[in-house]
Amino acid sequence: MASKLYEQDYYAWTKEQAAKLRAGRVTEIDLEDLAEEIESMGRSEWYELVNRLAVLLAHLLKWRCQSLPHPTRLCSTFCVCQCFLSESSFADR
Repeated sequence: MASKLYEQDYYAWTKEQAAKLRAGRVTEIDLEDLAEEIESMGRSEWYELVNRLAVLLAHLLKWRCQSLPHPTRLCSTFCVCQCFLSESSFADR
């Protein structure tokens, strides 16, 4: 069950949980909500990666199928995707 602070002020809840972790007060941590947030972060990162890869593939297909010179916009998309993927935590997998 979600704690009252978690429901009322998410930012204050995150600060409180971080302070308890740093102080080693593990028994006081809101474990259920903390576990849910960690899972949610992982899902968000995964969806972001999948979305960026889909955009990259779409642009690669456009690039491949175009007979005209490659537009600058596609080049910038490739650079952005490359930077994201190289900085992503998924790059280590």
